[in-house]
Amino acid sequence: MKTLILGILSLFWLTGCQSDNDATTAEKFGKPFQLGIQQEALIAGQPPAESLNVVVESITDSRCPEGAQCIWAGNAEVSLSLSDGADTQPLTLCLGDCRSGENPGFIEQDTTSVTVGGQMYEVILKAVVPYPSINGSTGNQEAVLEINP
Repeated sequence: MKTLILGILSLFWLTGCQSDNDATTAEKFGKPFQLGIQQEALIAGQPPAESLNVVVESITDSRCPEGAQCIWAGNAEVSLSLSDGADTQPLTLCLGDCRSGENPGFIEQDTTSVTVGGQMYEVILKAVVPYPSINGSTGNQEAVLEINP
């Protein structure tokens, strides 16, 4: 009987310890962090910046895989939203061969400014990881971001 009770308790403990894919993580302004699709991060603010919630809405990656010969370099686009609770701003950043937008051409790191709730933020897309491989398995992709007030 003890074994059965311990087994059931162990099962509850193990299922309670599973990670939630869209769990909020606390980050700091000016420090790079990684977010996957539909994950969110809360960046705790200090004056003049308030707290900011960041959600990666989607990642599309058509970059030429490592070890492949491609006609087009491809690109990776990350759509995200920034919110201070009252104001939400959508944003799309691009790495690679970004032929549309303000800076056409090959971009290794995309930086833009956005105003949320009267506060201006600099948003930097540093990378999309992992980089595509020739065998086609990229796993769960994440955006490497940095936000500065």
